[in-house]
Amino acid sequence: MTAVAVATSVLAIAATAPAHAEDTKKSVELVAPKSLEVGGAWGTGAVTVHNTGDTEDTKNHLYIVIGAEVFTGIDQVQAEYADGAGDSWHPLTLLGLDLGSTSNKVLGATADVTGSALHLAPHSSHTYRVRLRLPQSAETEPVQDIGLEADLAPGTDKGNQPTDWAARAFQDIKVAGLTTTVTGLPANIPADGKPRTFQVTMKAANHIDWHLSKSSFFLWQGQKYGQMTGPSACDAEVDVLDPVGHVWHRVGLGAAGWNQLDVDVAHWATGPVDQRVLTARITLGAGFKSTPKDTELDFGYYPGSGPNNFWTTSRFTSAQAAGAPKCVNPGKAVPVTTPSPSASATSHEVPDAAKPGRELAETGADGSTSLLGGAAALLALGAGTAFVTRRRAQRH
Repeated sequence: MTAVAVATSVLAIAATAPAHAEDTKKSVELVAPKSLEVGGAWGTGAVTVHNTGDTEDTKNHLYIVIGAEVFTGIDQVQAEYADGAGDSWHPLTLLGLDLGSTSNKVLGATADVTGSALHLAPHSSHTYRVRLRLPQSAETEPVQDIGLEADLAPGTDKGNQPTDWAARAFQDIKVAGLTTTVTGLPANIPADGKPRTFQVTMKAANHIDWHLSKSSFFLWQGQKYGQMTGPSACDAEVDVLDPVGHVWHRVGLGAAGWNQLDVDVAHWATGPVDQRVLTARITLGAGFKSTPKDTELDFGYYPGSGPNNFWTTSRFTSAQAAGAPKCVNPGKAVPVTTPSPSASATSHEVPDAAKPGRELAETGADGSTSLLGGAAALLALGAGTAFVTRRRAQRH
């Protein structure tokens, strides 16, 4: 079983509300667009509110809430609504959703669809069309799926979060428009202590600058030997090249939470904004053990922290080699050349004496990344809203 297959997301929705939450008098139903491409077209959905009671609902407003586990600015999304099938589209004013996070600017956005109470007649229903778009923004574009939530509530708290809600519905929306590929990584990597270079290319649709900041690698040794913290620092090493100073940075190999990412894409990647390329190298030592057909090097954002669209998996095999060093030590060499993103997937072995190199720079990652950091940071915010309480699933 692959690392991705066993990494599932868990939604902890307040009061364990089902997909169509309701009480004895009112309910809300949500149909969200299935996917949105950054820089692409609008995605259209609908929210239907029902009043099954005998009196008019003059109390509740209809709020939509948009967000993801890592959401850094309300300019990442645009939203509009239409009051029924024949109405024209009206822009929605999005407000930042503040859940007390000190790590992010905001964790979502919310809007009062009509700006006033619904005044929904007894035993009646009303449908509002809602559409969303992911434009070019000044922030990192959503690297994970975003959530769309519809709440019937009388108001919001000081952080713009709907409170005392009567009904709630929630759906995920797949984010598209970013493709990540690995080239040059050998299909077989002997555990011989020799570094082998490869490239990671992040290509964006619609000429969008995703403002990618940080990501991470995850080296999974398979069900028999694999650990969520990755292999020991003595058995395996992945380094990423800083193209300006030609310095190799050693990075972590465990499943990292969003606040533990140590691959500095913003500074280490080259190329145009819509096709960023990282040069990296992998070295396996004598103690590296792998499970046949179940060993992989992954890159992006660990999917156990929620559905995401910036994660790629590269399978490889490995075998121990005679005379390999007990602990990896790839040396100070820099690549002789950096293949272009279109280069074929070939191995580029780097001898230590290739060129006068620079010292290896440590990023603080040693293969012992904590699994609980990202989840604990999120749980500290409270479970008031569905999309910010995803937690990393443990590997079985």
